[in-house]
Amino acid sequence: MAKDFFEGLGELGKGIGKMITEGVEKVTEKAEEFIGKDEYDAEIKEIKKEMTENEKLSASLYEKIGRYAVETQGTELFGEDGKALAEIIDKNRELQIRLDATILAQQSAKIVREANENPGYGFDVCLKCGAELKENAKFCRECGQMVQPLDMDIEFVDAEPQMKKCPVCGDEDPVSAKFCSECGHKYE
Repeated sequence: MAKDFFEGLGELGKGIGKMITEGVEKVTEKAEEFIGKDEYDAEIKEIKKEMTENEKLSASLYEKIGRYAVETQGTELFGEDGKALAEIIDKNRELQIRLDATILAQQSAKIVREANENPGYGFDVCLKCGAELKENAKFCRECGQMVQPLDMDIEFVDAEPQMKKCPVCGDEDPVSAKFCSECGHKYE
């Protein structure tokens, strides 16, 4: 009984499909009498344009949804595609680090180049003894150290200044001191 019912439904469906097809054909024939072919082309073009816009919009939404899904669920959930995406994300992180480092190196090289083109070499204090340098100094007035041009291969000396011993009391003072800080002896 159920078999007969479903077969009957199938036949009904075929009949309805045939009626719809015949109806569409008749409507199309009548429409062609009233509407020229160019108007069909314009309508087809407009429909295709709207479909293309919808495809772009849906692709954008899929991208947003996919990003959200990956951000909240991780890439493991998406099998091989997720694994490939994780590798791309990691590679982009590495590339971003390389890009940032290259930009910093470029900026540093520019600063060094500009500093080397100007007299005074860009230092405010002597790298050897720590004494303050006057503007455009090429030598330190305290220790006589030549002020090196600023470049990427700068080697900074120890921050501790060189010391000298007072011949009177034995106390130690920086080489640049003019007087002993303990007994007041004037250094030569």
